Amino acid sequence: MNKFMPILTFTASEAAKLSGVTLTMLDYLCREKFVRPSASKTRGRGRARQFNFGDLLTLKVIARLLQSGVEVRRLAKGLRTMRAKLGPQAKDQMKYLVTDGREIFLHEYGTLESLTQNGQLSFAFVIDLSVCENEINAARLATLTATA
Repeated sequence: MNKFMPILTFTASEAAKLSGVTLTMLDYLCREKFVRPSASKTRGRGRARQFNFGDLLTLKVIARLLQSGVEVRRLAKGLRTMRAKLGPQAKDQMKYLVTDGREIFLHEYGTLESLTQNGQLSFAFVIDLSVCENEINAARLATLTATA
């Protein structure tokens, strides 16, 4: 995480805007428990969801995968596999996700492992998580500057 930016929370609409997913997709991802509003102190119907920067990073990766052509069904399978493999701190342990627009692979320790199907290797798009982090920070600064 960028050490110069304070830890902030973001509403659902801010999280969607900064990450590039639609609010409808954000609702789906929360409902299916792929993303949880980590900054929310209380949860439940009628309560505002609050997301932290790590949540935005996860959402940005999902947006990139969707833009790369990965179907939502395959994305869901890949996210479930990744969570099962890496546990609840998955986003803290990964560096690169690779996709060919159809499959999702985790690049870890110099190898690629399919998150959607076993045994297939492919190289197409590499999503550098630090670039996603920088894009979120730039969008956040642009929003702050525009409102000032």
